[in-house]
Amino acid sequence: MAGSWLHGRHAVPTRQLATCAGTADLQIMVAKDIIPDLGFLAKCFEELLMEMKNVATKLQS
Repeated sequence: MAGSWLHGRHAVPTRQLATCAGTADLQIMVAKDIIPDLGFLAKCFEELLMEMKNVATKLQS
């Protein structure tokens, strides 16, 4: 069956984002055998969120 190797695994990271008073708390869960460097992935999300914030701030001005 196609895709059966994914059974019981998370191919895409599970993300939970909560925002409050101008801050964001991001929790990431992923299988280490698929994405072994979680720190790098977290840094990518952090940079993406900062870029989104900067664009949104410019659009409001």
